Amino acid sequence: MGYKSIICIVIAICFAAGLLAGCVSAPPPDDQDQDDVLTQVSTIDAILNGLYDGVITYGNLKEHGDFGIGTFEGLDGEMVALDGNFYQIRADGVAYPVGDNMTAPFACVLFFDRDQEMQVWDGMNYTRFRDYMDDSISDKNTFHAIRMEGTFSYVKTRSVPGQEKPYPPLVEVTANQPTFEFNDTEGTIVGFYCPPYVEGLNVPGYHLHFITEDRTAGGHVLEFTVKDAELSLDYTSELYIIFPNTEEFNSLDLTKSRKEELEKAEK
Repeated sequence: MGYKSIICIVIAICFAAGLLAGCVSAPPPDDQDQDDVLTQVSTIDAILNGLYDGVITYGNLKEHGDFGIGTFEGLDGEMVALDGNFYQIRADGVAYPVGDNMTAPFACVLFFDRDQEMQVWDGMNYTRFRDYMDDSISDKNTFHAIRMEGTFSYVKTRSVPGQEKPYPPLVEVTANQPTFEFNDTEGTIVGFYCPPYVEGLNVPGYHLHFITEDRTAGGHVLEFTVKDAELSLDYTSELYIIFPNTEEFNSLDLTKSRKEELEKAEK
C-alpha cells in the first residue's frame, strides 16, 4: 500500500436508538480507500484495566475488515478473522463461528491485501521470527498485518475464560490462562506488527493469533516453530480508532504506564 504520511482518524460515536447498550455503530471512513485502513476498537490499556464490555457488534466490525484479531464481551476468548470468516476461540481451545450480534471490546481488522512476501524457514521459532522481522522491516513506524500460512512443527496458544463483573484486570485473568499445544499442524498465524509509539493504544511489536487449517482450534500465540510456511505482509499507515463512549471509559485514568502488565499478559 506504500504511504508517505501517517493518518490517524479517531472517533467517539454516541449511542443510537435501537443499538445494543454500550455499543456503537461505526461507519467506515467515507473519504478513503477502506482497504488501506487498519480499524481498531478501544485501546489495549482499557483492556488491561478490565474494560471488557462490548463496543461494537461483529456485524458492524465486518464492514471494516476481513482479517484481524480481537476478543469478545466479557473477555470471552480470542478472535481470529481470516478470509472474511470470524472465529471465537474460547477457553476450551475450540474455534466457534462468530455471530453478527456478538460484540467486541477490543479488535484490530483490515481488508488484507498482500504487499510483500518474505521467506521463513524450517525451525524458525517466535524469537527468531521477531528478530528476523525487526531486521527486515524498513518502515518501523508503519503498521504491518502478518499472515503466515502452512505447516508448523509446534504451536503453543492460550485463550481466556469469559469474566463476570466486576471485571478483574487482564493480568489477573491471564495468570490462570488455559494453554494448548499443537504438533505438526497446518494452519495460519494472523496478527499485526505495531510501531513502538502505540504504547497505551495497542500492543507495540508483534501480536499474533493462530487457527488450524480445519478452523476448529487455535488461540493467542505464545510460541511456534515453522516447518514449511509462507509469510505475507500488508502494510498501512492509516489508523481508524473507535473509542468506547461510556462513562467508565471516559473517567478511566490512562496516564499510568502499563508496559510491565502488558508484557506479563501477552506471554
